[in-house]
Amino acid sequence: MNRAQRNSLLSLISGILGLILIAYMTPAGLRGTFSTLGLVYSRIDLLETSLLYSGPIIASAIGLALAYRAGFITIGSEGQVLLGALTALWLTAYSGLHISRSLMLPLALLFSGLAGALLGLISGILRAYWDVNETLSSLMLNYIVLAFANYLIAGPWRTGPFTQTRSVPNLYAINKIDVLITVLFLAFIYEFLLRRTKLGLAIEALGKAPKAAYTYAIPVSSIIVYVSLLQGLTAGMGGALMIMSFQRNMTAMNQSPGYGYMGILVAWMALISPVGSLIAGYFFSTLIVAGYLLQSKGVPFNTVLLLQSVIVLTFIAYMASRRTKG
Repeated sequence: MNRAQRNSLLSLISGILGLILIAYMTPAGLRGTFSTLGLVYSRIDLLETSLLYSGPIIASAIGLALAYRAGFITIGSEGQVLLGALTALWLTAYSGLHISRSLMLPLALLFSGLAGALLGLISGILRAYWDVNETLSSLMLNYIVLAFANYLIAGPWRTGPFTQTRSVPNLYAINKIDVLITVLFLAFIYEFLLRRTKLGLAIEALGKAPKAAYTYAIPVSSIIVYVSLLQGLTAGMGGALMIMSFQRNMTAMNQSPGYGYMGILVAWMALISPVGSLIAGYFFSTLIVAGYLLQSKGVPFNTVLLLQSVIVLTFIAYMASRRTKG
């Protein structure tokens, strides 16, 4: 057994032991916790619900995979998802547009994507032309969008006695098939861009050998700008998928929903592959549904997050150790 195999085995054993220990200490107990996790994969309705939740997560991860391959380490997908959701909510519930469902979905995806792309462009320009760290700038933008969302929810968009917005009309609600088609289309388009275009080649070169990219006169600043736009585009579309499927309206928030942040984990789980994000994102969404079921059994939310984190980190560690030579 070589070093990589030993590390892979150690990662799996450590993760499994950690899961067993945490599950044993929960109110549901060891058997209750693992039976709940298994329940998600044995019921069609729960698998379908997982598909709905996967929309914003996968869409975010697809764009992030592209960005991370270029060495553009943004975490702005959370704000972009939220801004995309606000844009789709305005189009469907506040704009006064009365168009068919078949037209509203692509229109909402387009405008939400543009909103996310423009937000991502801010961090891209700051990094490309002023060398501002994109991780920090994108994080700050997330909080700005959250504050803007709460202003709309508690102010101009408030409806009724509670601090909440109107709901997306039933006419414009989307289903699991709409979500699946959208994320499949995005994943394969971005995979094609990476594998079959000059921009994709430049992205790979910049990510793997940034010094060589500068040396051989690759237009680094332009690539960063393009990548920031493409990354924000899919995250914004993810916001539209979120608000038009399972979320439907918004209430005042202390923190943003978190689907963009989940996309970051999924992008790394997928080994920064757009197509890989489909599988990793769906797997992560099943953990979310399992988490809701565990909460109904008295397992605290923080413990659910801990279980989800151990599963994800175990997978990432296992895949990373397998890629290590030796």
